[in-house]
Amino acid sequence: AYNFSQIFIDEHFQGKGYGKIATGLVLGCMRKEHRYDKVVLCYIEGNEAARKLYEGFGFVENEQDEDEIIMELGL
Repeated sequence: AYNFSQIFIDEHFQGKGYGKIATGLVLGCMRKEHRYDKVVLCYIEGNEAARKLYEGFGFVENEQDEDEIIMELGL
């Protein structure tokens, strides 16, 4: 699986759609390369903006590890 991790948008630029654009571009590259059949990521529990972003791309919660929610997306 691809491991999608550590994408950060500076707080001054949050809420402008840059995270959505960046995530879409990265996922598009992964689909084009098609080296693996799924993408795995995690976010900190309580980060609703991250949850909504990832769910919008079709990620589903897979498990929880302490304070991290692990999600995956089939490609």
